[in-house]
Amino acid sequence: AMIGGTLASGGALVLQPTFVPAATLVLLEEERVTLLHAWAHQWAQLEALPDWEAAELSHLTHVTCLTPVKLHPSIRGGWKEPRHAYGNTETFTLITAYPSGTPDAVTRDSHGIPTAGSTVKIVDPLTGETVPLGERGEIAVKGPTLMLGYLGVPLDQTLDDEGFFATGDSGWMDADGRLFWEGRLNDIIKTGGANVSPVEVDTVISQFAEVKACQTVGVPDELLGEMVVTCIVAHRGASIDEDMVRRQAREQLASYKAPRRVLFFAEDELKQTGSAKIVASEARKLAVERLGRT
Repeated sequence: AMIGGTLASGGALVLQPTFVPAATLVLLEEERVTLLHAWAHQWAQLEALPDWEAAELSHLTHVTCLTPVKLHPSIRGGWKEPRHAYGNTETFTLITAYPSGTPDAVTRDSHGIPTAGSTVKIVDPLTGETVPLGERGEIAVKGPTLMLGYLGVPLDQTLDDEGFFATGDSGWMDADGRLFWEGRLNDIIKTGGANVSPVEVDTVISQFAEVKACQTVGVPDELLGEMVVTCIVAHRGASIDEDMVRRQAREQLASYKAPRRVLFFAEDELKQTGSAKIVASEARKLAVERLGRT
């Protein structure tokens, strides 16, 4: 359930969506929901509810087998969400994807292949020139679902000479045409001459049972340029510390990608979006302030 709102200065009600676990569980049962998309930290909040185990959720036939919620006593089946996909508002829908159930040997943790009629290229964000396969750059796309343009902005200021839209996202493509999305270009962490995707780091750390929410950021560092720092909101009463997170992260990530520092915050210290995701710019600011005091 996404609810909430505040009064603007003119008296109008401005809706501000907020994830409310208890209300969501009620709606799941009352409306007999068959498919629910949620982030890892939102699933964790649902599972932490006192009524979770007793809830009747057998109608949730499309719950991916990759989430812990599949262990709920009333849920059956092994459906796998078509999570290997990429798109944005400007593309209206997905621009790359793999169908649900595509074997891991085919998807290779990618974000899919171009949809029918769509084309993707990776360009140098400074020159706009297409880079060779396997090299990282800015994702540019075009296709039948691409927007007609931004209102009031000339089209030649939005698309390149070939009709491609530069997304502002970082990624690369392999020889089989698979797209690998790595996050927003301005969020990529440049540390010791290497590029680190916060998305990749957070995907690993968010799976730790003690972690309610996390956001990895780059903090200025004289030696490395930027230091990889992960900001965490832990579940209440969780037994977790910096060494534990760093040790577990190194088991799944290359050493230069694992966070060099892990900082813990109370939930109300970090600004969050309506879907309960930590705002990266806010986490970066607080991380810089805290590390400056240590």
